[in-house]
Amino acid sequence: MNVPSSPAHDPSTGLLVIARPIGEGDVARLCERLRAVIDSSGDGELIVCDVGALPATARTIEALARLQLTARRRGRRIRLQRVSRELQQLLEFVGLAGVVAVRPAL
Repeated sequence: MNVPSSPAHDPSTGLLVIARPIGEGDVARLCERLRAVIDSSGDGELIVCDVGALPATARTIEALARLQLTARRRGRRIRLQRVSRELQQLLEFVGLAGVVAVRPAL
């Protein structure tokens, strides 16, 4: 899984890129990578999570919920970017649209 930790614009904003669909057993590793991004991102509250490669599946929803929980336990929050319409609709359907912030499409 490709997970760069260097933010594109603000040094206090971490960046987590999920470059392929999430497989069985990947959630724990993603949470560990998120903790590493948080530890290296300074005092900023926000971690941007690029999810452009993720399909709208139950496993994706589980992973995003766990990532948000991990971030909140560290006093941070995640904001998703490059979210597909299908994933946005699934987040809304399961009630997570208000829990996991989504960056508006440009």
